[in-house]
Amino acid sequence: MASAKIRNMEDFASVSGISRPTISKYFNDPDSVRKSTRARIEAALERYDYRPNIYAINQNRQQTKNIGLVVPNLTDPFFAGIARMIEEKIIVAGFNPLLLSSHGGPDQEIANLDSLRAIKLRASCLRLWAGHRTQRWLPPLLKRSRPFCSTRTWTA
Repeated sequence: MASAKIRNMEDFASVSGISRPTISKYFNDPDSVRKSTRARIEAALERYDYRPNIYAINQNRQQTKNIGLVVPNLTDPFFAGIARMIEEKIIVAGFNPLLLSSHGGPDQEIANLDSLRAIKLRASCLRLWAGHRTQRWLPPLLKRSRPFCSTRTWTA
């Protein structure tokens, strides 16, 4: 592994000697670049141990590949099983799942919704528990994430 510190795709393009647009094209679809170029990129990835920041890449896209999924509690076998199935479907469809657990608490659920607001989402799916406390967090998330699905249990 080389000692050069690679901070972003520009740095990687510079040290690998491959154009930034070609590298970007590779990360969007490896088969879209010539086989010889793909081999050079993959060798440079190995040499410099570089992986692009998927969140930074998605912030520059009109539509991202991020799908947010919030479940009440991942230690509950019921929710864990559902989350696993949904996560698999998200991956097979070529998207990046962002799986968060609210651990059965409204405060963590609100923190999760706030985190999701900061990330461009292609879609989001939530199982809401916090009721009226969560309602004020949903409109900003809805503006950023279409489609949106939710199930809820309202609590006082």
